[in-house]
This record gives sequence, C-alpha cells and structure tokens, in this order.
Amino acid sequence: MHSKLLRSALTGALLAAGLCIWAQATPAAQSANVAGAGLQAVPPHIRAQIAARASARRASTFQQTAGTLDKLPPTLTAFDAMALVDVGVPGSALSVSFKATDDMSGVGWVNAWAYGPSGQMVDVSFAEFVPLTKFGGKMHSHGIPAFLEPGVYTFIGAYIEDFAGNGQNIDGATLATLGKVSFTVKNKKGFDTTPPTLVSGKIVTPRVDLSIPHAGTEYDPAFVQVAVSATDAGNSAVSGVQYASAVFCTIDSSACISTMSNSSETDPLASRANLRLGTRVSQDMNQPGDYVLQSVMVVDFAGNSKSWYSTVFGGQTDFSTYFPSTTIKLVP
Repeated sequence: MHSKLLRSALTGALLAAGLCIWAQATPAAQSANVAGAGLQAVPPHIRAQIAARASARRASTFQQTAGTLDKLPPTLTAFDAMALVDVGVPGSALSVSFKATDDMSGVGWVNAWAYGPSGQMVDVSFAEFVPLTKFGGKMHSHGIPAFLEPGVYTFIGAYIEDFAGNGQNIDGATLATLGKVSFTVKNKKGFDTTPPTLVSGKIVTPRVDLSIPHAGTEYDPAFVQVAVSATDAGNSAVSGVQYASAVFCTIDSSACISTMSNSSETDPLASRANLRLGTRVSQDMNQPGDYVLQSVMVVDFAGNSKSWYSTVFGGQTDFSTYFPSTTIKLVP
C-alpha cells in the first residue's frame, strides 16, 4: 500500500475505533485485557480513547519475540479528590491525587469520573510518558464546564491501564476505600443541566465512491458528510450546542460509519447551531453497501447530551421525521 494511503487508512482506523462506541461495542473490549467490571461502565469518550490505543497497538509492526509479557493490569492504591471547585473562577480545574503500581510495563493511563446532583459528569485523566512501575501524581480535568450545576459530585468509577494494554475498571465502592471520592462545585453564574434537542438533519453525501480519492488529492480517502441542526434551552443559563455525532450502519449492524462535528466550529451561549459532521471512508476501511442512520447524539458546552436511536434498529426514533433521507450508499 502506498505510504500516503497507509497513513490515511491508519488515521481513519483510529477515528473509527474512537467513534464507533457511540453506537455499538468498542473494539477495545476485544483487544485489551480488561479486569474488573469490564468496559460497559466506562463513559463513552473514555472508551473511545481506550479503543484508539488498542487500535494503534494492533497497527504496530513491532512484536516482542522473546521475554516475559505483561498480562496483569496496574493497581490503584490511593485516590484523593480536592474538596471544592469554583467554576466562576477563571481557569478553575478539578484535580485528584493518586498512587498506582504495575508489575512490569508501567502505569500508562488513569481516568476517573464523577456525577453531580442531576447526573452531569466531570472526569479527570492522567497520561504518563515514562514507564514507571510505581507512581504518584495528579489527575486533572481538562476544562471544567462553566455551566456546571452546583452541589456535591461523587466519583463512581475509574479506569487504569498499563503500557502493555492491560486495564482495570474500578468501581465507586472500591475508590471510596482508597480515599476521598466527593467534592463540591460552586457556581454563582448560572448552570445548564438540560440536554440539547435535535431539530433536523440532512445527508450531504448520499452516495460515495470508495475508489475515488477526495477532490484535489491523489490518495486521500473520500468524505461522508452530514448536516445537523440542534437547539439548547438551558436552565438558569444556556451553554449552547457544542457538537453532534451520527452513526450509520448496515441493516445487520455488521459494519458502521461514525461521523462527528468539530466542537471548535460552534459558539458557546448560542441557543441554536448548524453542525457539519464528517468522516473519511475508503476501500481499505469500509465495505460497500447501504448504511442506514442508526443513532444521533448532540452535546452542549455544559456536558449534557441526548441520543436518538432509530426504530430500524429497535430504538424509539423515526429519523424520517428529521432527515429527508436516512441512507448513505458506499459503492466499490
């Protein structure tokens, strides 16, 4: 395969691994050695990261031929959340102190997630670049939503993974034995706990030829494109629609295409947004056929989300009331 096409294919594979979790099972569940309750209880965006790492490992051409392989997940030995977060203070962030150990390859990634009074989620994460078998540090939130509901939030789960891909899902009860799992959010500027609403949508590319590269390029795969319109009502404040995703699958769900909008294209505080969703498709990554709209998810800047699932796949939504057409045809 040409190097440019290989690079595009691998990029697309990582994107697909990350996005497919919105609709079906994640590839990480089959490729990572996960202990504990498995990945079902892990939030979707964290499962996406796990799947992307697993996909990258599968794509690697390096393989250890001698020596002992690490097959055991790391262990979280301490967990201590900070007491108070004031989202009204610019640059405010949540941090959690932790300690962890691993028997061989080293602690690589740690994530933890907490829920508030109305179910809004806040998560913290840590990624290491040096393989240490004993480590103590801090997980941080990467931007606390400015419209977070005030009140007490409690961590109900964590996920830890080593550099060999062994992971462990840790439940809230276990976390509580390791330290402080609750913290208080202060917010006097107004909050938004209401998820956004889907208004309408349109498939921009109802037919895509997998053998034809993207316009103006020699090797890059073509795009599937979708347009979605959504609104956000908010509570004492309106955070605004941030992004949307849409998944299209074959009728038997054996193959799917996941599209997503760019969150940097939307404006906070806006009550309505017109979103452009897309992803690349090619002969190397996708099989030809008809792909029917399976699900749509819309997320606002406060982290509230709502999903719609098609009646064609056993859900409650007739997407023909939102979209003029719901099928994308991929031709060889």
